[in-house]
Amino acid sequence: MEKINRPPLSDIPTLKKLEDNWEQWGQELKEYQDSKGKKERAGQQFSWREGIAKDLRPALENLTDGHCSFCDGFPIGETVEPPIEHYHPKGDFPLQAYQWENLFYCCTDCNSEANRHKVFEFTLKPDEADYEFKSYFYFDLESGELLVYEHLERDKPEEYKRANSFLKRYGINSPKRKEIRKGLFNDVKNYFQNPYNPTDSRERKLWKYRYIYDFAERLHAAS
Repeated sequence: MEKINRPPLSDIPTLKKLEDNWEQWGQELKEYQDSKGKKERAGQQFSWREGIAKDLRPALENLTDGHCSFCDGFPIGETVEPPIEHYHPKGDFPLQAYQWENLFYCCTDCNSEANRHKVFEFTLKPDEADYEFKSYFYFDLESGELLVYEHLERDKPEEYKRANSFLKRYGINSPKRKEIRKGLFNDVKNYFQNPYNPTDSRERKLWKYRYIYDFAERLHAAS
């Protein structure tokens, strides 16, 4: 959910195999899908070719300091290996199934929510050049929701739509997540009120939902 500064694939030596083959792998996947019926394709397990996932996952994780690209959850993958999310669904966009810019480090909740939506909608994308979290979203403490700035509906209606589609696609305002955020705010508030607590010396990047940390820090500074 924070801005992702994605380097060119050519700058990551461990992903040389992906750089050399992603287009061919995508074309082969498309040809395979074209040869099968929709129901038959739905039952097929997607394959990360030549074991590329073992190098791809840590490279994507490094871009987000281990946070989910979409909800900013942390840590993820403690009990199960975190999925790699395809922004453009691989079933509808097979040519982009192995494209570096289409792949994101993701928690299981966001991945499951995205898979529930059968019709693809363009949403905000955290690695876009002009994306900044604070330009689109704010945290409402009373409800625990992340909301899109209302003025965008008037000033930038297309971006307003894409921002709301982002929240919907990844289930950002599910009841469970809203309650977690409200509880987390209290934890971070106590952290700022007791900065020398020897039992909790976490820096910002080690907190779940870093925007909650920023929100609590601003309130503390203003108090």
